Amino acid sequence: MNPGEVHVWLVPVRPRAGWLAMLDEEERQRAAKLASTPAGDTFVTSRATQRLVGSHYLGIPPADIVTDRTCNHCDTGARHGRPRP
Repeated sequence: MNPGEVHVWLVPVRPRAGWLAMLDEEERQRAAKLASTPAGDTFVTSRATQRLVGSHYLGIPPADIVTDRTCNHCDTGARHGRPRP
C-alpha cells in the first residue's frame, strides 16, 4: 500500500463454507447462537473478512490475526468494543 492509497473491500453477506473455522472460539460460540439467521451470516462474514484483510496486508494466516475488542467504556473486560489490532 502506498501513502495516500485507499483500498475498499466489498464482501457480500452470505454463508460461506470454511469461514467459521477462521473465527476464534469465543466468536464461534457467538456465531452458534446466531446460526441460520441474517445476523449470524453478518457476524461470520464481518469477523472472517477482518481476518482475511489483515492476512492480506500482514502476510500471515487469517486464523493468526488477533483483534482486540476490549470495551473502553465498561470495567468488565467485555469483548464488545470496536476492533483494533
